[in-house]
Amino acid sequence: MKKFNLIVIIIVLVITAVICAAVYKKINNENKANNQRGAAEIIPATPPNPMFNPYSLNWEQVLLVAPWEGRDSHAVVVFKNKIS
Repeated sequence: MKKFNLIVIIIVLVITAVICAAVYKKINNENKANNQRGAAEIIPATPPNPMFNPYSLNWEQVLLVAPWEGRDSHAVVVFKNKIS
């Protein structure tokens, strides 16, 4: 009985290895085909984003006495185990 179980396990492992190898080969061939097609296409270059310069911003100084409203509560909201 133990030999039979061992033979069944070996057969299952071999079949699994063969299936995994076939799937890997198929995926690898698809990737190669996609890479060959992608190399023939010309993708236009997008212009780079301009550098951020903080000195070019228009800054305003806030008032010393700003009309801030008081908080309505000091509660914490928890949604899906995340505090917000």
